Amino acid sequence: MTENTQTTPGLVHGVAACVCAVLGFFIPVLGVILAVVGLVLGIKAFGIGKENGNDTVNILGLIGAILSGISVIVSIFAMMALIGGIGLLSVLGGSSGW
Repeated sequence: MTENTQTTPGLVHGVAACVCAVLGFFIPVLGVILAVVGLVLGIKAFGIGKENGNDTVNILGLIGAILSGISVIVSIFAMMALIGGIGLLSVLGGSSGW
């Protein structure tokens, strides 16, 4: 019974990290925040798994942290492209003479 109570927080953190990472890919602006939260939860789950010696929590935390890190990078590039595209359109629209 003690093993179940020790691994439950790690499993919850790991699953939440994976969910936040996947949602981070699909929600444009909120995705960065979700991905950062997923990254923190994934690292926390990895630490809990390492502390308790539970490989399942370890792997789940690692997967959540990696997916969240990728999601952070993709979200930042998407926002930069969106901001840059809007800036480019305003420059092109202003100088075209239409």
